[in-house]
Amino acid sequence: MENDVFTMLLDQATRLLDSEVTQERLKTLLEEPGAFDQALWEKAIELGWPAIAIAEEGGGLGLGFGALAPLLQEMGQRTVSLPLTQGCVTAAALVEGGVALDVAGQLASGEAIATLALAEGGDCGLSPAVAFSGGVLK
Repeated sequence: MENDVFTMLLDQATRLLDSEVTQERLKTLLEEPGAFDQALWEKAIELGWPAIAIAEEGGGLGLGFGALAPLLQEMGQRTVSLPLTQGCVTAAALVEGGVALDVAGQLASGEAIATLALAEGGDCGLSPAVAFSGGVLK
């Protein structure tokens, strides 16, 4: 059963990427720093991509990163950049810590987009919109 689900997800993903991703579209996005294909992201949300690797207690499908990896490989082969991996990693950290399960659910549904900071707030010249400190999102 699990392999059938993985195969179905990957087949749907491949069809979507084949139909939506063009070199012209990718080049346009390259000219906009920090941009990603919002229309493609909306379709990915409809197919449940953000929920694939997120645990069920965090509002996801609970299929794990092993189920997400082939999809990421398909995206990488086409140089598609979507806020998928960072949302899944952030949600996994929240679920593992047992905190902000509502935020994990928002990431799983595509309602929210997240990333993890690799520096302390202000070190990179940017102010974080939300910080995690002492088990609390602030």
